[in-house]
Amino acid sequence: MDEGVARVAAPRSRRLDASDVVVLTGEMSEPREGLEALVASTGAQVGRGVTKRTTLLVAADRDSLSGKASKARQYGVEIVDEAGLRGLLG
Repeated sequence: MDEGVARVAAPRSRRLDASDVVVLTGEMSEPREGLEALVASTGAQVGRGVTKRTTLLVAADRDSLSGKASKARQYGVEIVDEAGLRGLLG
């Protein structure tokens, strides 16, 4: 793969679980603390920054050019919006 070309993560067909590390970015439609509590209720960890261990980035804008979104694309981390997160929560 060419240097600088983002890998595309395969879409999830499962729910969040304890193996996931989820990071949130951007201004969401509801308080971040509430979304973080929902993520944590699945057993998943809530991360503060995107690392190679991150499995999902929840972004207010999936097309964001923020540092977290750019790093997620670089690492091949799936990016979803709030609706996508709700789908993974069940």
